[in-house]
Amino acid sequence: MKRRQMEASDTERLARRFLDRSLPKAEWTHEAHLRVGLWHLLRIPAEQAVALLRERIRAYNEATG
Repeated sequence: MKRRQMEASDTERLARRFLDRSLPKAEWTHEAHLRVGLWHLLRIPAEQAVALLRERIRAYNEATG
């Protein structure tokens, strides 16, 4: 259980750093992408989450080059 809580808080931190664009580009891995996608899906209806995630990924990519 403790590991699961730690993973959840790690994902929360990852998503927050992605959103505020402080996540280093080197940490924007395939796993990070999936975790951030799941984070969105758990909080926002799927049809809205996908569109919002695409928008946020574009903004993140522009910010990090």
